[in-house]
Amino acid sequence: MAAPVPRLDARLDGACLVVALAGRWTTRAIAGEDAALAALEPDGAKQARIELGDIDELDTTGAWLVYRTARELRRRGLEVDLSGGDQEQRDLIDTVAAHDVPCPGPPPPVNPLVTLLLRLGKATVEVLAEARDLVNFLGHTTVVLLRSLARPRSIRLTSLVSHMEQAGLNALPIVGLMSFLIGMVLAYQGADQLARFGAQIFTVNLVGYGVLREMGILLTAILVAGRTPCAPSGSIPWRSW
Repeated sequence: MAAPVPRLDARLDGACLVVALAGRWTTRAIAGEDAALAALEPDGAKQARIELGDIDELDTTGAWLVYRTARELRRRGLEVDLSGGDQEQRDLIDTVAAHDVPCPGPPPPVNPLVTLLLRLGKATVEVLAEARDLVNFLGHTTVVLLRSLARPRSIRLTSLVSHMEQAGLNALPIVGLMSFLIGMVLAYQGADQLARFGAQIFTVNLVGYGVLREMGILLTAILVAGRTPCAPSGSIPWRSW
């Protein structure tokens, strides 16, 4: 047996506009009734009554159409009343009404030159703030170091050893692996290029100078800085020391 299609009956009962809804008011069935509800005219009525008693099934889309119809009629100055329907249908309509949020309007037109200047200014302020924080951190570290040297008993050895373990000892596996892989790649590439000149015997010197003196130090600094937890930017007030 086919499910009942949605039906809409609008009529005037004196000064009251009666909108009777029946059938299945669900997403798949009410596409044709949307325009009919939107085109309702009060025709001089002072009140409106939306009857829900004959609705067989109501989902969120149908509840939105009912609520939208009641809202538009109220905007035209009519007193709207919902009659009939079970408690579940009324709760669904109330839920839809509670979440009626107006759509935001289109964004104002933006001048590309002004946008570029704003982004440049914002980036400049962020860079200056980060530079200030770095200088603040350096100054704070220097002052704390000098105070600790002046009063060695104030140094908390447990915390110091813990940070040395987290930042140094625990970083040895990844630092060693990366240095080994970079050195191996550099050795293969360097040997291939030096062989063209008969100087492959200097591959060891290339790896030694490149990794141990230059790349190894830089890679270690980057890896240690990347894996070591640090305080968020601006956590140390610049006048605290």
